[in-house]
Amino acid sequence: MNNNLEDSFAKMEEQVRALYDSGMSRDEIASELGISKGSVRIYGRETGIKWPKKQKNNKNLEEFVFGTNGDISSKNKRLELSCDEAKIVTEIRDAIANGAYSITNIIEKTNYPYAIIKKHAELADIDLPKWGRSGIKGTQIATEIRDAIAKGANSITSIMNETNYSYTTIMKYAGEANIELPKGGHAQVNRPDLDSLIEQGLSLSKIGEFYGVSGERARQIIKAHGKKEFFKTNRQIQTKTFKESERNTELSEILGHITERTNELAKKEGWAYEKALEYLDKPRQNSGSRLASHSFDDLLTIFEKYEDAQKNGQKLSLRELAEGSSYHFVQVGKILNAVGVSPMIRGDDVKQRVVTPKYKKEAIKRSVNVEMSSTDIAYFLGVQSYAVGNNILNWGLREKKQISFKSIKEFGSRENHKALTYRLASEIYDALDRCKFNSQETAEVLDTSPKIIEYALKHRNEIEPVILNSLKILYNDANINEPYKKSDF
Repeated sequence: MNNNLEDSFAKMEEQVRALYDSGMSRDEIASELGISKGSVRIYGRETGIKWPKKQKNNKNLEEFVFGTNGDISSKNKRLELSCDEAKIVTEIRDAIANGAYSITNIIEKTNYPYAIIKKHAELADIDLPKWGRSGIKGTQIATEIRDAIAKGANSITSIMNETNYSYTTIMKYAGEANIELPKGGHAQVNRPDLDSLIEQGLSLSKIGEFYGVSGERARQIIKAHGKKEFFKTNRQIQTKTFKESERNTELSEILGHITERTNELAKKEGWAYEKALEYLDKPRQNSGSRLASHSFDDLLTIFEKYEDAQKNGQKLSLRELAEGSSYHFVQVGKILNAVGVSPMIRGDDVKQRVVTPKYKKEAIKRSVNVEMSSTDIAYFLGVQSYAVGNNILNWGLREKKQISFKSIKEFGSRENHKALTYRLASEIYDALDRCKFNSQETAEVLDTSPKIIEYALKHRNEIEPVILNSLKILYNDANINEPYKKSDF
């Protein structure tokens, strides 16, 4: 409502003026618009309407009082007045005409009690001021408005600054008290610090403190200077920044507790578990998270092999440590180095080189059109996953193929993470279909959870077509009709 006050005021002025020009009286306009006659007077005055005053008729006192030429039969509540009663009515009218802006003010001017004024006003159909019997608040506000104008306030804004009253309050009580307001409207008051205060994102109460006024008055000042949207935008930015700061602080504390707790659990699980977690917690040199491109299970396998070999007095090469995982032996060397673990054998691994047959390289090229990760593709082609990834990168096909680890569905927490991949789904269907295992036996054989088996079966109609289409591309065979790995490929 405050935001549209001036537009609403102007619109009401236009409506009053139009109805007045059409020949309606003040009473008829008030009835038409559903507002009081006093409000009609205020709106009309702003558009230059001069309302006609009621004419006194000293020759016929009863006609002056009742407007009925002495016929009082239709006024059930009116009685024929004596000269004294007519005199009271005249004094009430004179008091209002001379600027009495409350019933209390009329009492002061006429020395008549409230009951007498009320009774005679009803008999003579006089519109009394709207401020009730006491009118203390209205009287005080009107007095302060008059004093501000007397001191030189030449606009509504300057009156607002002088009195600390809102635009709505000044317009209301000035209208009721028939105070002629300056025509200057909302004159700008120079406040050089206002932009700086708003840019800081300060609240209304803080800006009010700076000027020694209330938060509401600060809002009025901002609006009067046309800074409402500027304030709103900066306040939103400040609020958002504060909330983000609080959230980041809370997240940091939570992550700190989680890391501390995870490290405690890792120590209980053993050296291999602790090292795998240590590697994941280390920041990458480039952006992103290690967890997004590294399997915790594969890391754990590498460190468990390393630990078991140490306990048994064995020395395993990087290639031997990499077996059974999705990592190239060179990656294994980097992983060990990142957590301060030395390779057991140095130099032997780089001398060995596994050559990928030409027909399998052709299959790897075709894999860019397959909806599987490089790990799953490597399983179905019988090669290491790094062979898939490295060849795709060397051929410049990375943009066409997402080679990072991708699963159908993730299960469990970070400490007990398991995933359903297309490789595992194929192995599940193979165990159930050709080996005739039940779900429990399949879970035990494949070392996975019954929950994953259940999900793979429930969504077989969605998963199996993806596997079949992928195998037709990989094996270059359109007659593939079973979702299993070819043992002779």
